[in-house]
Amino acid sequence: MHSKDMELINEVEWLKREVADTLQEGIVMTALVEPADPVDFLGRWLQQRERIKADRLKFATESEKLSQDRVALATEKAALEEETTRRRAAELEERKTKYEEAALERKQRNIEKKRERELGTVTFCGNQ
Repeated sequence: MHSKDMELINEVEWLKREVADTLQEGIVMTALVEPADPVDFLGRWLQQRERIKADRLKFATESEKLSQDRVALATEKAALEEETTRRRAAELEERKTKYEEAALERKQRNIEKKRERELGTVTFCGNQ
């Protein structure tokens, strides 16, 4: 085969792969509608088809982006919830520690007051 024949075969294959199905669908639509100007109708149909195709691609891309954003937000939410839980646990631990320290201080003061009373009583009794 000559190179021109190979080029022609490649072009025909490309047309079959890239154009044939869409063009066939457009021709069928034109035949069904039977417009007054079938060439104009087919041209507008093909343009509309490409806009729809571009819109679908855009929609698919945006849907994928939204899906990725949802995953990122869920991950961020989980991290924030974990951080909130950690902070609450730390705050509770701090309150518990302060409460225990306050309880120990009260107990220590009560012991000191009791000793003072006992010492005061002993001293007072000893002074009699």
